[in-house]
Amino acid sequence: MQDADPPPGHGEHRYAFQLFALGAGEPFRGTPGREEVMRAIQERGVASGMLIGTYTRPDGSIKAGGTQGAVA
Repeated sequence: MQDADPPPGHGEHRYAFQLFALGAGEPFRGTPGREEVMRAIQERGVASGMLIGTYTRPDGSIKAGGTQGAVA
């Protein structure tokens, strides 16, 4: 996966993350594909949520993963 690091001066970027809680069941074997994940959500999904955040990097002085300007 590529780092979430917008180009300097490129403006605001939105990032959306979907979260799903699954009830008890068989664990995935290895890394599941889209179809297996969708089936598990349909059969065992008990809750869901979404987190949307924005990030702007006005210049090249701060790199992703750094601690400068971090929010606690």
